[in-house]
Amino acid sequence: MEINDEKQLSLPGILNHEPVRKMFQEVLDCINDGVFITDGEGNILMINKASLRLCRYEKEELVGRNMKELVAENMFDDAVSIEAIEKKDTVSVMQKGLSQEENILVTATPLFRDGEISMVILTERDVTELKRLQTSLEKLSERYEQEIDYYRSYNSPKEKMVTESPVMKKTEKIMRRIAATDTTVLIQGESGTGKSLMARNICRQSPRRDEPFVEINCGAIPESLFESELFGYEKGAFSGASEKGKAGMFELADKGTIFLDEIGELSIHMQSKILRVIQEREIMRIGGTKYIPVDIRIIAATNKDLVQAVKEGTFRRDLFFRLNVFMVSIPPLRERKEDIIPLFNCFLERMNEKYHMKKKFSSSALDVFMKYSWPGNIRELENLVERMVIVSDSDLLGRSDVESFFSYADIQIIEYDGKEKINLKRETERFEKKLILSKAEKCKSVTELSDVLGVDKSTVSRKLNKYGIKL
Repeated sequence: MEINDEKQLSLPGILNHEPVRKMFQEVLDCINDGVFITDGEGNILMINKASLRLCRYEKEELVGRNMKELVAENMFDDAVSIEAIEKKDTVSVMQKGLSQEENILVTATPLFRDGEISMVILTERDVTELKRLQTSLEKLSERYEQEIDYYRSYNSPKEKMVTESPVMKKTEKIMRRIAATDTTVLIQGESGTGKSLMARNICRQSPRRDEPFVEINCGAIPESLFESELFGYEKGAFSGASEKGKAGMFELADKGTIFLDEIGELSIHMQSKILRVIQEREIMRIGGTKYIPVDIRIIAATNKDLVQAVKEGTFRRDLFFRLNVFMVSIPPLRERKEDIIPLFNCFLERMNEKYHMKKKFSSSALDVFMKYSWPGNIRELENLVERMVIVSDSDLLGRSDVESFFSYADIQIIEYDGKEKINLKRETERFEKKLILSKAEKCKSVTELSDVLGVDKSTVSRKLNKYGIKL
Protein backbone atom coordinates (compact mmCIF):
# COMPACT_ATOMS: atom_id res chain seq x y z
CA MET A 1 0.00 0.00 0.00
CA GLU A 2 1.36 3.40 -1.03
CA ILE A 3 0.19 6.59 0.65
CA ASN A 4 1.34 9.82 -0.99
CA ASP A 5 -1.68 12.09 -0.58
CA GLU A 6 -1.59 14.61 2.32
CA LYS A 7 -5.25 13.83 3.09
CA GLN A 8 -4.51 10.10 3.20
CA LEU A 9 -1.99 10.69 5.99
CA SER A 10 -4.83 11.59 8.39
CA LEU A 11 -6.52 8.79 10.34
CA PRO A 12 -9.82 9.13 8.43
CA GLY A 13 -7.83 8.78 5.22
CA ILE A 14 -5.81 5.83 6.46
CA LEU A 15 -8.97 4.05 7.62
CA ASN A 16 -10.22 4.00 4.03
CA HIS A 17 -7.64 1.28 3.41
CA GLU A 18 -9.28 -1.97 4.51
CA PRO A 19 -6.12 -3.80 5.69
CA VAL A 20 -5.14 -0.83 7.86
CA ARG A 21 -8.67 -0.43 9.15
CA LYS A 22 -8.81 -4.11 10.07
CA MET A 23 -5.50 -3.86 11.91
CA PHE A 24 -6.70 -0.77 13.83
CA GLN A 25 -9.91 -2.57 14.77
CA GLU A 26 -7.98 -5.55 16.12
CA VAL A 27 -5.82 -3.22 18.22
CA LEU A 28 -8.86 -1.34 19.60
CA ASP A 29 -10.65 -4.58 20.44
CA CYS A 30 -7.73 -5.59 22.65
CA ILE A 31 -8.37 -2.55 24.87
CA ASN A 32 -10.57 -3.19 27.93
CA ASP A 33 -11.91 0.38 28.00
CA GLY A 34 -14.49 1.49 25.48
CA VAL A 35 -13.05 3.52 22.59
CA PHE A 36 -14.93 5.75 20.09
CA ILE A 37 -13.13 7.59 17.32
CA THR A 38 -14.93 10.40 15.49
CA ASP A 39 -13.78 12.86 12.88
CA GLY A 40 -13.67 16.61 13.47
CA GLU A 41 -17.42 16.85 12.77
CA GLY A 42 -18.48 14.17 15.26
CA ASN A 43 -19.01 11.36 12.73
CA ILE A 44 -18.14 7.96 14.20
CA LEU A 45 -15.19 6.36 12.41
CA MET A 46 -14.47 3.40 14.67
CA ILE A 47 -15.73 1.79 17.86
CA ASN A 48 -14.32 -1.16 19.78
CA LYS A 49 -16.03 -4.20 21.34
CA ALA A 50 -15.75 -2.88 24.90
CA SER A 51 -17.69 0.26 23.93
CA LEU A 52 -20.35 -1.82 22.20
CA ARG A 53 -20.76 -3.90 25.38
CA LEU A 54 -21.31 -0.73 27.41
CA CYS A 55 -23.88 0.86 25.07
CA ARG A 56 -25.37 -2.47 23.86
CA TYR A 57 -25.77 -1.38 20.24
CA GLU A 58 -24.53 -3.13 17.13
CA LYS A 59 -21.50 -1.72 15.35
CA GLU A 60 -23.51 -1.16 12.16
CA GLU A 61 -25.96 1.06 14.05
CA LEU A 62 -23.22 3.52 15.02
CA VAL A 63 -20.29 3.67 12.58
CA GLY A 64 -20.80 6.44 10.02
CA ARG A 65 -23.46 8.17 12.12
CA ASN A 66 -23.03 11.64 13.62
CA MET A 67 -23.15 11.92 17.41
CA LYS A 68 -25.66 14.79 17.24
CA GLU A 69 -28.08 12.56 15.33
CA LEU A 70 -27.70 9.75 17.86
CA VAL A 71 -28.46 12.12 20.73
CA ALA A 72 -31.48 13.50 18.84
CA GLU A 73 -32.77 9.92 18.42
CA ASN A 74 -32.28 9.32 22.19
CA MET A 75 -29.72 6.60 21.53
CA PHE A 76 -27.33 8.54 23.81
CA ASP A 77 -28.04 11.04 26.59
CA ASP A 78 -25.36 13.46 25.46
CA ALA A 79 -22.37 13.68 23.11
CA VAL A 80 -19.13 14.32 24.94
CA SER A 81 -17.20 14.26 21.65
CA ILE A 82 -19.33 17.14 20.30
CA GLU A 83 -18.68 19.10 23.51
CA ALA A 84 -14.94 18.52 23.08
CA ILE A 85 -15.15 19.75 19.46
CA GLU A 86 -17.03 22.89 20.54
CA LYS A 87 -14.66 23.64 23.43
CA LYS A 88 -11.57 22.51 21.49
CA ASP A 89 -10.38 20.88 24.68
CA THR A 90 -10.52 17.60 26.59
CA VAL A 91 -13.85 16.96 28.33
CA SER A 92 -14.49 14.35 31.06
CA VAL A 93 -17.90 13.50 32.49
CA MET A 94 -19.39 10.79 34.67
CA GLN A 95 -22.36 9.07 33.02
CA LYS A 96 -24.78 6.38 34.08
CA GLY A 97 -24.75 3.14 32.11
CA LEU A 98 -27.88 1.34 30.95
CA SER A 99 -28.25 0.27 34.55
CA GLN A 100 -28.49 3.15 37.00
CA GLU A 101 -26.01 1.25 39.15
CA GLU A 102 -23.31 1.57 36.47
CA ASN A 103 -20.92 4.53 36.54
CA ILE A 104 -19.03 5.26 33.31
CA LEU A 105 -16.19 7.79 33.13
CA VAL A 106 -16.22 9.24 29.60
CA THR A 107 -13.28 11.33 28.31
CA ALA A 108 -13.16 12.95 24.87
CA THR A 109 -9.79 14.26 23.65
CA PRO A 110 -9.56 16.27 20.41
CA LEU A 111 -6.52 15.82 18.13
CA PHE A 112 -5.44 18.78 16.01
CA ARG A 113 -3.89 19.02 12.54
CA ASP A 114 -2.90 22.43 11.19
CA GLY A 115 -4.86 24.11 13.98
CA GLU A 116 -8.09 22.26 13.20
CA ILE A 117 -9.62 19.26 14.93
CA SER A 118 -9.02 16.23 12.75
CA MET A 119 -10.54 13.65 15.08
CA VAL A 120 -11.72 13.00 18.64
CA ILE A 121 -10.63 9.99 20.69
CA LEU A 122 -13.33 9.10 23.22
CA THR A 123 -12.67 6.58 25.97
CA GLU A 124 -15.21 4.98 28.32
CA ARG A 125 -14.21 3.33 31.56
CA ASP A 126 -16.60 1.39 33.78
CA VAL A 127 -15.77 2.73 37.25
CA THR A 128 -18.77 1.16 39.02
CA GLU A 129 -16.56 -0.97 41.23
CA LEU A 130 -14.21 1.95 41.88
CA LYS A 131 -17.17 4.13 42.91
CA ARG A 132 -18.40 1.37 45.19
CA LEU A 133 -14.95 1.12 46.77
CA GLN A 134 -14.76 4.91 47.05
CA THR A 135 -18.11 5.03 48.84
CA SER A 136 -17.00 2.22 51.12
CA LEU A 137 -13.71 3.98 51.86
CA GLU A 138 -15.48 7.27 52.61
CA LYS A 139 -17.76 5.48 55.04
CA LEU A 140 -14.76 3.84 56.70
CA SER A 141 -12.98 7.19 56.75
CA GLU A 142 -15.89 8.79 58.62
CA ARG A 143 -15.77 5.97 61.13
CA TYR A 144 -12.00 6.10 61.54
CA GLU A 145 -12.08 9.87 62.06
CA GLN A 146 -14.40 9.25 64.99
CA GLU A 147 -12.03 6.58 66.31
CA ILE A 148 -8.95 8.77 65.84
CA ASP A 149 -10.61 11.58 67.82
CA TYR A 150 -11.39 9.06 70.54
CA TYR A 151 -7.88 7.60 70.71
CA ARG A 152 -6.27 11.04 70.64
CA SER A 153 -8.18 11.89 73.78
CA TYR A 154 -7.73 8.44 75.31
CA ASN A 155 -4.58 9.31 77.25
CA SER A 156 -5.20 13.05 77.44
CA PRO A 157 -4.97 14.56 80.94
CA LYS A 158 -8.18 16.35 80.12
CA GLU A 159 -9.93 12.97 80.02
CA LYS A 160 -8.83 11.87 83.49
CA MET A 161 -11.26 12.21 86.37
CA VAL A 162 -9.83 14.42 89.13
CA THR A 163 -11.54 14.02 92.47
CA GLU A 164 -10.89 13.92 96.20
CA SER A 165 -14.49 14.07 97.43
CA PRO A 166 -16.01 10.95 99.02
CA VAL A 167 -19.23 11.30 97.00
CA MET A 168 -17.35 11.33 93.68
CA LYS A 169 -15.07 8.48 94.73
CA LYS A 170 -18.19 6.45 95.43
CA THR A 171 -19.62 7.47 92.05
CA GLU A 172 -16.34 6.41 90.39
CA LYS A 173 -16.54 3.01 92.04
CA ILE A 174 -20.09 2.54 90.77
CA MET A 175 -18.99 3.74 87.32
CA ARG A 176 -16.32 1.03 87.09
CA ARG A 177 -18.91 -1.65 87.85
CA ILE A 178 -21.28 -0.29 85.22
CA ALA A 179 -18.48 -0.02 82.65
CA ALA A 180 -17.80 -3.75 82.82
CA THR A 181 -21.36 -4.46 81.66
CA ASP A 182 -23.18 -3.54 78.45
CA THR A 183 -26.13 -1.88 80.17
CA THR A 184 -27.68 1.41 79.07
CA VAL A 185 -26.65 4.31 81.33
CA LEU A 186 -28.32 7.64 82.07
CA ILE A 187 -26.03 10.33 83.52
CA GLN A 188 -27.75 13.21 85.30
CA GLY A 189 -26.15 16.44 86.46
CA GLU A 190 -26.06 20.19 86.04
CA SER A 191 -24.35 21.76 83.04
CA GLY A 192 -20.58 21.72 83.39
CA THR A 193 -20.37 18.91 85.96
CA GLY A 194 -18.49 16.55 83.63
CA LYS A 195 -21.19 14.29 82.15
CA SER A 196 -19.30 13.89 78.87
CA LEU A 197 -16.11 13.01 80.75
CA MET A 198 -18.02 10.43 82.77
CA ALA A 199 -19.42 8.86 79.57
CA ARG A 200 -15.94 8.64 78.04
CA ASN A 201 -14.56 7.03 81.17
CA ILE A 202 -17.33 4.44 81.18
CA CYS A 203 -16.47 3.64 77.56
CA ARG A 204 -12.73 3.56 78.29
CA GLN A 205 -13.20 0.91 80.97
CA SER A 206 -15.76 -1.15 79.02
CA PRO A 207 -15.33 -4.22 76.76
CA ARG A 208 -16.05 -1.83 73.84
CA ARG A 209 -13.05 0.38 74.68
CA ASP A 210 -11.35 -0.37 71.34
CA GLU A 211 -14.45 0.38 69.27
CA PRO A 212 -15.87 3.77 68.17
CA PHE A 213 -17.14 6.29 70.70
CA VAL A 214 -19.61 8.61 68.96
CA GLU A 215 -20.82 11.68 70.86
CA ILE A 216 -23.94 13.60 69.83
CA ASN A 217 -25.16 16.81 71.46
CA CYS A 218 -28.93 16.48 71.04
CA GLY A 219 -29.44 20.14 71.87
CA ALA A 220 -26.96 21.45 69.29
CA ILE A 221 -28.34 19.86 66.11
CA PRO A 222 -31.41 21.51 64.49
CA GLU A 223 -34.38 19.13 64.43
CA SER A 224 -34.59 19.47 60.63
CA LEU A 225 -31.12 17.88 60.39
CA PHE A 226 -31.28 15.58 63.39
CA GLU A 227 -32.75 12.54 61.64
CA SER A 228 -30.28 12.64 58.76
CA GLU A 229 -27.36 13.06 61.18
CA LEU A 230 -28.39 10.14 63.39
CA PHE A 231 -29.79 7.72 60.82
CA GLY A 232 -28.03 8.82 57.63
CA TYR A 233 -29.63 8.90 54.19
CA GLU A 234 -29.54 7.20 50.81
CA LYS A 235 -28.42 9.04 47.68
CA GLY A 236 -31.12 11.30 46.29
CA ALA A 237 -33.19 11.01 49.48
CA PHE A 238 -33.91 14.74 49.49
CA SER A 239 -32.90 17.95 47.77
CA GLY A 240 -29.27 18.71 48.52
CA ALA A 241 -28.46 15.16 49.62
CA SER A 242 -25.04 13.82 48.70
CA GLU A 243 -25.05 11.63 45.60
CA LYS A 244 -23.18 9.02 47.59
CA GLY A 245 -25.58 8.99 50.53
CA LYS A 246 -24.28 9.22 54.07
CA ALA A 247 -23.90 6.92 57.05
CA GLY A 248 -25.56 8.18 60.22
CA MET A 249 -24.08 8.38 63.71
CA PHE A 250 -25.67 5.09 64.76
CA GLU A 251 -23.97 3.29 61.87
CA LEU A 252 -20.64 4.93 62.68
CA ALA A 253 -20.99 3.74 66.28
CA ASP A 254 -21.59 0.10 65.27
CA LYS A 255 -19.80 -2.28 67.66
CA GLY A 256 -19.01 0.71 69.88
CA THR A 257 -20.69 3.26 72.14
CA ILE A 258 -22.99 6.14 71.27
CA PHE A 259 -23.31 9.01 73.75
CA LEU A 260 -26.53 11.02 73.51
CA ASP A 261 -25.73 14.20 75.42
CA GLU A 262 -28.57 16.55 76.47
CA ILE A 263 -31.17 13.95 75.51
CA GLY A 264 -33.77 15.94 77.44
CA GLU A 265 -33.72 18.50 74.59
CA LEU A 266 -35.18 16.04 72.05
CA SER A 267 -38.67 16.61 70.69
CA ILE A 268 -41.33 13.96 71.31
CA HIS A 269 -41.12 13.02 67.60
CA MET A 270 -37.39 12.30 67.77
CA GLN A 271 -37.76 10.58 71.14
CA SER A 272 -39.97 7.95 69.49
CA LYS A 273 -37.30 7.26 66.87
CA ILE A 274 -34.58 6.91 69.50
CA LEU A 275 -36.85 4.58 71.46
CA ARG A 276 -37.19 2.26 68.46
CA VAL A 277 -33.42 2.04 68.02
CA ILE A 278 -32.99 1.14 71.69
CA GLN A 279 -35.69 -1.53 71.45
CA GLU A 280 -34.89 -3.06 68.06
CA ARG A 281 -31.17 -2.24 67.67
CA GLU A 282 -31.69 -1.39 64.00
CA ILE A 283 -32.05 1.79 61.95
CA MET A 284 -33.30 2.79 58.51
CA ARG A 285 -31.66 5.56 56.54
CA ILE A 286 -33.81 8.38 55.18
CA GLY A 287 -34.94 7.23 51.73
CA GLY A 288 -33.93 3.65 52.53
CA THR A 289 -36.03 0.51 52.15
CA LYS A 290 -34.30 -1.87 54.53
CA TYR A 291 -33.31 -1.87 58.17
CA ILE A 292 -29.62 -1.88 59.11
CA PRO A 293 -28.72 -3.71 62.35
CA VAL A 294 -26.51 -1.80 64.79
CA ASP A 295 -24.60 -3.29 67.70
CA ILE A 296 -24.21 -0.37 70.10
CA ARG A 297 -24.06 0.54 73.75
CA ILE A 298 -26.10 3.63 74.61
CA ILE A 299 -25.11 6.21 77.20
CA ALA A 300 -27.36 9.26 77.61
CA ALA A 301 -26.97 12.41 79.67
CA THR A 302 -29.17 15.32 80.70
CA ASN A 303 -29.18 18.36 82.97
CA LYS A 304 -32.97 18.17 83.24
CA ASP A 305 -35.17 16.43 85.77
CA LEU A 306 -36.56 13.74 83.45
CA VAL A 307 -38.96 12.44 86.11
CA GLN A 308 -40.59 15.88 86.16
CA ALA A 309 -40.43 16.05 82.35
CA VAL A 310 -42.32 12.75 82.16
CA LYS A 311 -45.01 14.13 84.49
CA GLU A 312 -45.29 17.26 82.34
CA GLY A 313 -45.56 15.19 79.16
CA THR A 314 -42.42 16.60 77.53
CA PHE A 315 -40.48 13.34 77.78
CA ARG A 316 -41.76 9.88 76.90
CA ARG A 317 -42.25 7.61 79.88
CA ASP A 318 -41.27 4.47 77.93
CA LEU A 319 -38.05 6.09 76.69
CA PHE A 320 -37.19 7.22 80.21
CA PHE A 321 -37.51 3.67 81.52
CA ARG A 322 -35.45 2.32 78.62
CA LEU A 323 -32.67 4.81 79.36
CA ASN A 324 -32.86 4.60 83.13
CA VAL A 325 -31.55 1.04 83.40
CA PHE A 326 -28.79 2.53 85.51
CA MET A 327 -28.59 6.17 86.55
CA VAL A 328 -25.42 7.96 87.60
CA SER A 329 -25.90 11.32 89.32
CA ILE A 330 -23.02 13.80 89.31
CA PRO A 331 -23.31 16.35 92.13
CA PRO A 332 -22.56 20.02 91.39
CA LEU A 333 -19.15 21.40 92.34
CA ARG A 334 -20.60 23.44 95.23
CA GLU A 335 -21.58 20.14 96.90
CA ARG A 336 -18.08 18.66 96.61
CA LYS A 337 -15.77 21.42 97.74
CA GLU A 338 -12.93 18.91 98.18
CA ASP A 339 -12.59 18.77 94.40
CA ILE A 340 -12.15 22.51 93.80
CA ILE A 341 -8.42 22.78 94.59
CA PRO A 342 -7.39 19.50 92.86
CA LEU A 343 -9.33 20.57 89.77
CA PHE A 344 -7.87 24.07 89.99
CA ASN A 345 -4.31 22.67 90.16
CA CYS A 346 -5.00 20.40 87.20
CA PHE A 347 -6.33 23.28 85.09
CA LEU A 348 -3.54 25.64 86.17
CA GLU A 349 -0.86 23.13 85.20
CA ARG A 350 -2.52 22.58 81.83
CA MET A 351 -2.93 26.31 81.08
CA ASN A 352 0.62 27.16 82.16
CA GLU A 353 1.89 24.50 79.78
CA LYS A 354 -0.44 25.59 76.98
CA TYR A 355 0.48 29.27 77.16
CA HIS A 356 4.10 28.84 78.35
CA MET A 357 3.40 30.63 81.64
CA LYS A 358 4.43 30.10 85.27
CA LYS A 359 1.43 31.53 87.10
CA LYS A 360 0.90 30.82 90.78
CA PHE A 361 -1.89 31.68 93.23
CA SER A 362 -1.64 32.67 96.89
CA SER A 363 -3.54 30.78 99.59
CA SER A 364 -5.86 33.79 100.05
CA ALA A 365 -6.62 33.66 96.32
CA LEU A 366 -7.48 29.98 96.58
CA ASP A 367 -9.75 30.84 99.51
CA VAL A 368 -11.94 32.80 97.08
CA PHE A 369 -12.21 29.74 94.85
CA MET A 370 -13.25 27.61 97.82
CA LYS A 371 -15.98 30.03 98.92
CA TYR A 372 -17.49 30.72 95.50
CA SER A 373 -20.61 28.73 94.61
CA TRP A 374 -19.57 27.82 91.01
CA PRO A 375 -22.98 27.87 89.30
CA GLY A 376 -21.23 26.88 86.05
CA ASN A 377 -19.48 24.00 87.82
CA ILE A 378 -16.22 22.50 86.48
CA ARG A 379 -16.54 24.19 83.10
CA GLU A 380 -16.75 27.61 84.77
CA LEU A 381 -13.71 26.83 86.92
CA GLU A 382 -11.66 25.73 83.90
CA ASN A 383 -12.65 28.77 81.83
CA LEU A 384 -11.87 31.15 84.70
CA VAL A 385 -8.42 29.65 85.29
CA GLU A 386 -7.62 29.97 81.58
CA ARG A 387 -8.79 33.59 81.55
CA MET A 388 -6.71 34.45 84.62
CA VAL A 389 -3.56 32.83 83.23
CA ILE A 390 -3.88 34.75 79.96
CA VAL A 391 -4.94 38.18 81.25
CA SER A 392 -3.15 38.66 84.58
CA ASP A 393 0.14 40.61 84.55
CA SER A 394 1.55 39.18 87.75
CA ASP A 395 3.03 35.69 88.04
CA LEU A 396 1.68 35.45 91.59
CA LEU A 397 -2.03 36.20 91.90
CA GLY A 398 -3.48 37.26 95.24
CA ARG A 399 -7.02 37.54 96.56
CA SER A 400 -7.69 40.96 95.02
CA ASP A 401 -6.40 39.74 91.63
CA VAL A 402 -8.80 36.81 91.70
CA GLU A 403 -11.76 38.90 92.87
CA SER A 404 -11.25 41.30 89.97
CA PHE A 405 -12.27 38.49 87.61
CA PHE A 406 -15.62 38.02 89.34
CA SER A 407 -18.57 40.37 88.99
CA TYR A 408 -19.49 42.17 92.19
CA ALA A 409 -22.71 40.21 92.37
CA ASP A 410 -20.67 36.98 92.18
CA ILE A 411 -18.46 38.07 95.04
CA GLN A 412 -21.55 38.56 97.19
CA ILE A 413 -22.88 35.06 96.55
CA ILE A 414 -19.64 33.47 97.77
CA GLU A 415 -20.78 30.80 100.18
CA TYR A 416 -19.37 31.08 103.68
CA ASP A 417 -19.12 28.07 105.92
CA GLY A 418 -22.05 28.05 108.34
CA LYS A 419 -19.62 28.08 111.31
CA GLU A 420 -17.55 30.98 110.01
CA LYS A 421 -18.29 34.33 111.64
CA ILE A 422 -18.57 37.32 109.33
CA ASN A 423 -19.03 41.05 109.88
CA LEU A 424 -22.12 41.93 107.85
CA LYS A 425 -21.50 45.69 108.08
CA ARG A 426 -17.90 45.34 106.90
CA GLU A 427 -18.81 43.04 104.03
CA THR A 428 -21.64 45.34 102.94
CA GLU A 429 -19.36 48.38 102.95
CA ARG A 430 -16.69 46.43 101.09
CA PHE A 431 -19.14 45.55 98.34
CA GLU A 432 -20.55 49.10 98.25
CA LYS A 433 -17.08 50.59 97.84
CA LYS A 434 -16.17 48.24 95.00
CA LEU A 435 -19.45 48.91 93.24
CA ILE A 436 -19.05 52.71 93.45
CA LEU A 437 -15.42 52.43 92.31
CA SER A 438 -16.36 50.41 89.25
CA LYS A 439 -19.04 52.91 88.21
CA ALA A 440 -17.02 56.01 89.13
CA GLU A 441 -14.33 55.04 86.61
CA LYS A 442 -16.85 55.57 83.80
CA CYS A 443 -18.52 58.75 85.12
CA LYS A 444 -17.28 62.33 84.88
CA SER A 445 -19.50 64.00 87.50
CA VAL A 446 -21.48 63.38 90.67
CA THR A 447 -24.70 63.98 88.71
CA GLU A 448 -23.80 61.29 86.16
CA LEU A 449 -22.77 58.84 88.88
CA SER A 450 -25.98 59.43 90.86
CA ASP A 451 -28.01 58.63 87.72
CA VAL A 452 -26.07 55.40 87.19
CA LEU A 453 -26.45 54.31 90.82
CA GLY A 454 -30.07 55.42 91.06
CA VAL A 455 -29.59 57.55 94.20
CA ASP A 456 -29.57 61.32 94.86
CA LYS A 457 -26.41 63.45 94.51
CA SER A 458 -26.07 64.11 98.25
CA THR A 459 -25.90 60.36 98.94
CA VAL A 460 -23.27 59.91 96.23
CA SER A 461 -21.17 62.80 97.62
CA ARG A 462 -21.35 61.34 101.12
CA LYS A 463 -20.28 57.89 99.93
CA LEU A 464 -17.41 59.30 97.86
CA ASN A 465 -16.09 61.14 100.91
CA LYS A 466 -16.56 58.09 103.13
CA TYR A 467 -14.53 55.81 100.87
CA GLY A 468 -12.04 58.44 99.68
CA ILE A 469 -13.05 58.08 96.05
CA LYS A 470 -12.34 60.93 93.64
CA LEU A 471 -13.99 61.46 90.27
